[in-house]
Amino acid sequence: MRPIAALCDALGLPRTGALFSRAEGVVDGFALTLEERAQRGNEDDLLVAAALPNPTDLGLHLAFGGAITRPRARRPVEALKATPAERLLLETDAPDQPVAGVTRGEPGDLVTVIRHAAAARGVDADPLGAATMDNALALFGVRVGEAALTVFGMHLDLSGLWRVRQARTIAALGAAARASGPVVLMGDLNEWRSVAGCFREFGKHFTLLDPGPSFPSRRPLGRLDRIMHCDGLTAKDCGVHRSALATTASDHLPVWAEFGAG
Repeated sequence: MRPIAALCDALGLPRTGALFSRAEGVVDGFALTLEERAQRGNEDDLLVAAALPNPTDLGLHLAFGGAITRPRARRPVEALKATPAERLLLETDAPDQPVAGVTRGEPGDLVTVIRHAAAARGVDADPLGAATMDNALALFGVRVGEAALTVFGMHLDLSGLWRVRQARTIAALGAAARASGPVVLMGDLNEWRSVAGCFREFGKHFTLLDPGPSFPSRRPLGRLDRIMHCDGLTAKDCGVHRSALATTASDHLPVWAEFGAG
């Protein structure tokens, strides 16, 4: 939610709920009510709390991560239990929301998140995992011909060792998803070097694209943001979007790619 106020100002829009007259997306890493977020005094959280007293009323999904596994996680668990089944998503939000008992979150912790969510809602873990996956596919789903396109978004760790471990796990999940259709992976890899361990892990299964320097947005030098694709897609072009609004909205410029089937 951090860029919201900056975008409103840059576009000349009022900082009111009119911006959210209809929204589709996710309230990520949901651990506090919006009113509780506003009490922290963050300008964008104040804006969102005023605009979205109930995110699901506007069609937004709520995604819950490691916070629900903690012994004193009463409010996140209450929010989890109250979320309509068709608006529920589960995630790890790794590494920022580790599950109880560890200090760093990992993508593989999703199994633990699902187990705790199922216990809180009084249902079996496997059906809940499948249902939330269906919700994610319905929300993000894109089709290439008759096949569903699977997209992985990521923000890898600052540590080179952890980046390699994360890349290995994500690449393996991406390779497994290839059985269901084409796969694209993208995100901030936090890798400044042109040859690195995380690239080798992804390169075992996917083709890496280099859209160009995207960080920092005002004077881009680092090629941190990458896009990768499976052999079921052909990359036609890729690049970095540069505009005054883009440099205002984030410290990273958006990257893009155009694909064809086959």
